[in-house]
Amino acid sequence: MEKPNDVKMPKKGVSAISGNTSPVVGEKNTYHVSDWYPDTPSSERNLKSVTWELFRKRSDGKFTTSNVRKKGDSSFTFGEASLGHTYRLEGYLYAPEGHGIIITPKPNKISQISKVELYYIDDTKGNSFSFMERLRAKAYCINMFNKEVVFTLWEDDAKGAGHNAGNTSIEIQKAKIDKNGVAVAEFMLTKALMQKAMKGEVNTEKLEFYVTVEYYKHNKHATQNVEVENPYAQYYKPKPYQPPVISKAKGSPAEQKPASQKEEKGIIDTAIDKMKELWDWGESKGTSTKEKSPTILKPEGRSPVSVGELKKEERKEEEKLIIFPLLVKPENDTGNKWGEIQKLDG
Repeated sequence: MEKPNDVKMPKKGVSAISGNTSPVVGEKNTYHVSDWYPDTPSSERNLKSVTWELFRKRSDGKFTTSNVRKKGDSSFTFGEASLGHTYRLEGYLYAPEGHGIIITPKPNKISQISKVELYYIDDTKGNSFSFMERLRAKAYCINMFNKEVVFTLWEDDAKGAGHNAGNTSIEIQKAKIDKNGVAVAEFMLTKALMQKAMKGEVNTEKLEFYVTVEYYKHNKHATQNVEVENPYAQYYKPKPYQPPVISKAKGSPAEQKPASQKEEKGIIDTAIDKMKELWDWGESKGTSTKEKSPTILKPEGRSPVSVGELKKEERKEEEKLIIFPLLVKPENDTGNKWGEIQKLDG
C-alpha cells in the first residue's frame, strides 16, 4: 500500500527543447521549447520565465554547469574555446532536471572578429575608467589562431563632422590571438590625457574614447608612382575633399558590416600597411573620468616582500659567519674559534 508521503507530485515545466545540435562557432543560434509537461498550467507556460542553462561535459563524463545561465533568452553563440567540448543545454521553469539536448560546436571556416570588450586591469568588465589606470581590451575571434590583429585607442571627439585633430589615434598595439580565440592589448589612459594637454586642454574632466580591432589579409600589389606634369591644370577646378575609403576584402565579414567610426570620421591609418585589405573589424566605446579612482589589482596567492639593507647588527653577525679557506689559524683567534694551529711541513 502506497503511503501518502510517497505520492509523486505532478511534473510541471519544460519537458523538451529543440535546436541546432552542431552550431558553427561564431554563429548565433536560437533554441526553442518544443513541449511542456501536461500538468503545467497555461498561465505558467511563459517563455520569458524559462531559464536556459549550459552544462559542459567533464573528463569524468559528468555534466556540470558552465555558469552560462539566461532567463527568457534562448540565443547562444559558441566561441572558439568551445571547440573540442560537448555541452548539454537545458530549459526549465524551476530547476535543472538533468536532461536536454547535447550540443557539439563545429569550426567556422571564415575568419572573423566576433566582439570587442573593455576590461579593468583585474579582468572585470567595464566602460567607465579612471584617467590614471590601465585599460585592457579583448578581441574574441573565430578561426584566427596565432593570427595578428591591430588594436587602436582613439579619442572620440564628437564635435564637427569629418576628420579632425581630435580623431587621431592615441596608441596602436599589435597582438596575437591565442588558442581560445582571444587577443589582448593594454593601454594607459594617461596618454590620452597628455595628448589633450598638448592641444591646450589642461582641465579635462571627461574623455570619451573607443578601441578598434582590425584584421588585415591579402597583400595587394602596388605600382610605382609616376608623376606627369599637366599643362592644362589651370583650367581644372579642384574637386571637393572626400574622405579616403578603407579597402575591404571582397566577400569578407568587414564588407558585410556597416561603416565603422573610423570610416565615418574619414580616418586612415598611417602606421598600418595600406597595401593590405581590411578583412574584419570590431570596436567598443568607453569613458574616462577625472573623479574615478583607478582599479587596484589584488595579489593572487602571493605576499608582498620588501628587500632592504641589513641592519648593522645583522651585518656584523653575517660577517662573523663567513668562513675562508685558511691554511693557518689567525693570530687574533683568542677564543680558539678556528681550532688548533696547524703545523706546516717544510
